[in-house]
Amino acid sequence: PPRSTLFPYTTLFRSELYQAILKYARKYSQKELQVILGEPQPRVSELLNGKIANKSVDKLLYYAGRMGIEAKTKFAQTNKQMVDRELAMAESTL
Repeated sequence: PPRSTLFPYTTLFRSELYQAILKYARKYSQKELQVILGEPQPRVSELLNGKIANKSVDKLLYYAGRMGIEAKTKFAQTNKQMVDRELAMAESTL
């Protein structure tokens, strides 16, 4: 599927993951977070100040794991109409 179709879901997941990290990160000092996350102070500061545009989902999941946060997600086919439309378009070209 085109990236534009998946982008809103990825953005939502990253945002929710970041919020969970931030919730628990606030319990620690920046020095403690440097040790926990294995990152230098500038990276910790960026994280705490919401500068996550350059952080991949993998990196955020790594941070969550280092902080003892268990990431759970739910997968549901909430947009079956889109899938059906794509299949119909593909079948019409065969």
